[in-house]
Amino acid sequence: MEAVNKQALRILRLFGNTTAKRVTPSVGAEQEYFLVDKEKWLKRKDLIYTGRTLFGAMPPKGQEMDDHYLGTIRQRVSAYMKEVNEECWKLGVAAKTQHNEVAPAQHELAPIYAPVNIAQDHNQIMMRILKKVASRHGMRCLLHEKPFAGVNGSGKHNNWSLGTDTGTLLMAPGKTPEENLRFITFIVNTLMAVYRHNGLLKASIMSATNAHRLGANEAPPAIISSFLGSQLSKVLDHMEDSSTDELIALGGKHGMKLDIPQIPELLIDNTDRNRTSPFAFTGNKFEFRMPGSAENLSDANTILNTAVAKELKGYADDFALLQKVEELGLPMVMERKHSDTPMCANVDMYSGLVYAMLGIPEEVFTPLFASARIAGWCANRIEEVVTCHRIMRPAYRAVTTHEAYIPMDQRGEHLHLSAAD
Repeated sequence: MEAVNKQALRILRLFGNTTAKRVTPSVGAEQEYFLVDKEKWLKRKDLIYTGRTLFGAMPPKGQEMDDHYLGTIRQRVSAYMKEVNEECWKLGVAAKTQHNEVAPAQHELAPIYAPVNIAQDHNQIMMRILKKVASRHGMRCLLHEKPFAGVNGSGKHNNWSLGTDTGTLLMAPGKTPEENLRFITFIVNTLMAVYRHNGLLKASIMSATNAHRLGANEAPPAIISSFLGSQLSKVLDHMEDSSTDELIALGGKHGMKLDIPQIPELLIDNTDRNRTSPFAFTGNKFEFRMPGSAENLSDANTILNTAVAKELKGYADDFALLQKVEELGLPMVMERKHSDTPMCANVDMYSGLVYAMLGIPEEVFTPLFASARIAGWCANRIEEVVTCHRIMRPAYRAVTTHEAYIPMDQRGEHLHLSAAD
């Protein structure tokens, strides 16, 4: 948490935010579980000893119609949920949402968001209360990730986001171009953290029991991928293909718009509803869906926070270097040129950073930079020679050794250029 706070504040300072003093990762854990009658549970030794059924015939009706999902809660279960809520509230756990899940006898309980360390403690308390209260109602609460074959298993969706102490949600679009750029910055760095450290994220949620669930029925696959929704994906693709002169503009309470007609409105929670993505952007947060229902979320959130902090640090370090170059380099140039004329860095100063962000190899930086400007440089040189007037261009000086000119038709094998040339 401290690492994310430190690096996220550095990013906010780049955007001119000097009021925020702290950035906190928040989590809302959706706890899924099964309820079975105690008398029936006592007849199944496999359930008692392993937490899941190991043999038996498939039921005549499963979840084919999805009629249990968000359906009417049975009176017995409703009374159980009411007492669970009361017990949670007594201990400061802000339990809020409860409903039927997809599989028969499967349910879900979700609390109000809290700072990640507190949310983790609340979830541990909640799991204990779920099991304790079930005994009072003649039932057993099963937290095994896959207690029954042929129907959905139980997960614990880890809804993760970042927010400031001034009330700014960093994973939500804003109302100005600067706020939108900040939003995209945090989104992209989070995606890079997941991409580069997906192995650690997967390791944080793996267990023998969760392995039964991943990739089966509604559960996400064991291969980590990210889903942004079709509209946000188009926004990012268009930004990559657009020039730097095109500004992003957000408008309205529930949407994000680009200042480009062909880009549609980005609706909040434009996400995949079949839960196939292990790490999905769901409007103003990322939902990590791989943790199992019996998991302790501390490992997953520790790795996620650390990975995001590392990406933010790299991003901030790159800009800190450029700021230092601009801060120290321009006065040095003015001193060397014996000039009092104020100077400022142009866009070319940042070309190397852009190339690096695009994944272009460092040895190609100079050829790429030069090839894009040869025509303009030639035109400027011709203009200078013809008019005999100095033109306002950066100073240039040849640093190569003089070599005799070889006509094109005589070059052949005589021309050997190194990679540096």
